[in-house]
Amino acid sequence: MKKIFVCMVIISMALSPCAFAENPGPIEKLNTGLWNVMSSPGEIFSSVYENRTGTGLLAGTSHGLLEGLSRFVVKGVTGIVEVGTFLIPWPNGYSPILDSTAGFDD
Repeated sequence: MKKIFVCMVIISMALSPCAFAENPGPIEKLNTGLWNVMSSPGEIFSSVYENRTGTGLLAGTSHGLLEGLSRFVVKGVTGIVEVGTFLIPWPNGYSPILDSTAGFDD
C-alpha cells in the first residue's frame, strides 16, 4: 500500500506542470483526480482546525468533524470519477469537476 501511495505522489508531482495549462486535457484531468483522492483525508483535519479556531472546542470539533467528513467524501468521490473518466471528455470537457483542488471555498 505504501508503494502505491508513493507511486501516486511521484506521478502527481511529475504531471503537476500540466495542471496549469490553459486548455486542460486528459493528463490534467488525471492529475487533478489523483490529487483530489490523495488530499481528501486532509479535509477532515483542516475543517476541524478551522472550526475550532472560530468557536469553542466542543462545538468547533463536532461541527468541523461533520463538515470534514462530508468534504472528504465529496472530494474523494470526485477524484475517483476524474481518474476513472480521464480519457473521456465528461462531464464538462477535461476541466475539473470541482472549482478548486486546494480545497472548498466557503
